[in-house]
Amino acid sequence: MPASPETYAIASGEPLGAGRFVAPDWAPAAGEIKTISKSAGFFGANGGAVFGEINPAYQSWNPWAPSEGGWYTETLPSTGIESSRFLGFGSGGYYWGSIMTFAGAAFDTDSRRIVQYGAGHAAPNVTAPFAFDLTDLKWKWLDTPLPWKGYWGMGSPPSEADRAYRFQNGEVNYDWGELVGGNFADFPDYDRPGIVQPIPSHGRNRLIHVPASVLGNAKGGLLNAGLATGVLSGTYSYQSHIFDYDTSRWRRTQNNFPVASGDTTARGYALDPETKTAVMFGGGNFFRVIDFDTETWRAIRTSSNSFSGINDRGSIHFLPGPRLLLAALPASDTEFHFGAVAYDEILGTDALTITELTVEAESQPLTAAGSYSGTTMGVGFGYCPVDGCLYAINGTGGSNKYWKMSPPAGAITAGEHLSGTWTLSEHTFDSGSLALPGSQSWVFNRLNWDRKSRSFLWFGDSSTGPVQAFRPAGI
Repeated sequence: MPASPETYAIASGEPLGAGRFVAPDWAPAAGEIKTISKSAGFFGANGGAVFGEINPAYQSWNPWAPSEGGWYTETLPSTGIESSRFLGFGSGGYYWGSIMTFAGAAFDTDSRRIVQYGAGHAAPNVTAPFAFDLTDLKWKWLDTPLPWKGYWGMGSPPSEADRAYRFQNGEVNYDWGELVGGNFADFPDYDRPGIVQPIPSHGRNRLIHVPASVLGNAKGGLLNAGLATGVLSGTYSYQSHIFDYDTSRWRRTQNNFPVASGDTTARGYALDPETKTAVMFGGGNFFRVIDFDTETWRAIRTSSNSFSGINDRGSIHFLPGPRLLLAALPASDTEFHFGAVAYDEILGTDALTITELTVEAESQPLTAAGSYSGTTMGVGFGYCPVDGCLYAINGTGGSNKYWKMSPPAGAITAGEHLSGTWTLSEHTFDSGSLALPGSQSWVFNRLNWDRKSRSFLWFGDSSTGPVQAFRPAGI
């Protein structure tokens, strides 16, 4: 069932009052998928029309100015080793390659922007979040990184001389424990002082927008937790930080993301504003729950194996009406399985039993086989609060289809949702088609609902690719 009734006006202008929104000019019509971002150069050079236009190489805060040329050679004081560094597009420093591969995102419901930190295989290793802002349809940085010149040694803590060299403005009270995850053990006290900026890189499903009402500030924040892969792949630091939009600073949570046998990364999440908690699943049959009042984590082990199939292609969703946590599991390359558990049970026990849902599927939201997974590659589900249904797109560029997963007819309680029969139905867009997501651009949690435009938003794996919005028919 929907979280709350919503009504909309189809016009441009100001909000019309509680529960009513004026649709922006770019909002898609019912049944339409459309590109909402601008073409490169639309806002002028480096203006942010496409993601690649906010290239770190051309940002004023980048210590490697473009005038230094394409390659920049430096010698680190402690080693005497001369090293070539590329200006934002190659190894070291600010890396800019396959942007969104293996990357999820967070949707800032307070400021209406799609927020990312790090991202894919060769992400921009810039210790600042960036976002696509729905108010002006531009990509932009949300912070100015400290003036450092990149990773050195990929896992060796820098000497004091190196730190002074990297931070040429004298701001050396910087904690490299997060940044150099391979030597996390060298920084044993999690509450140690210092300026913190956590490792960027692989996004997967580790990013959560924390609303202002939950975080207790004016603008909300970004939770970055459960990172285990990326430019420092295999370091397993399992850091947990919150970027506060009020202060534009990272801070550690009170404890780190709990590590358990079989973990690899944060694979899915759900946030409940009512209890001010969020749940992450990280493999090994474990849930992690963070209480935002105390900013502390605890781990819960499930007593069944139903959720162990959640992999990098799966997703977890909080359904506020019945208060369920629902997972979409690509159990094979030919079909999805779905499991659910009462959210309040997660908060009240250390052992869970997951119910596998009964689903009548008209078809599956499949994709042509890819290099890492089979036909489920690129599939992503998103929750719509208007009708209480889940919607999915796949990873096929040019596709004009979407899928709707509807709860059991007449279901109101959690028990009725768990015991009834769900329906997965296939639908065709009246107009428009899906942009090419990219060869490894799994959707993860990049499919997010925007109340004001009454549409789902997503973007693919390309520094020049579009952001798209789609509105299901009947919504």
